[in-house]
Amino acid sequence: MGGVVPIFRKAGVTKALAKEEENILIENRYKALEFKTRNYLKPMIIFGLKNDFDIVNLILKDKPHQPRLILRKQLIIIKV
Repeated sequence: MGGVVPIFRKAGVTKALAKEEENILIENRYKALEFKTRNYLKPMIIFGLKNDFDIVNLILKDKPHQPRLILRKQLIIIKV
């Protein structure tokens, strides 16, 4: 789970944190990275789509305006 304080958004902090997380996962041989967000959090959805994540699932909740989206990115494992 992650987040960035609003005053630091749009300064590349989210992207830098995500890249570091990806590097750690690749080093530990993970094949994919997933995150869950809510439909009304448009900036997070846009961030995922701009950074090679695909929407892979939708979880409907009691409140129709708050479905959860699952986004996944395949990680490239470099064999050494």
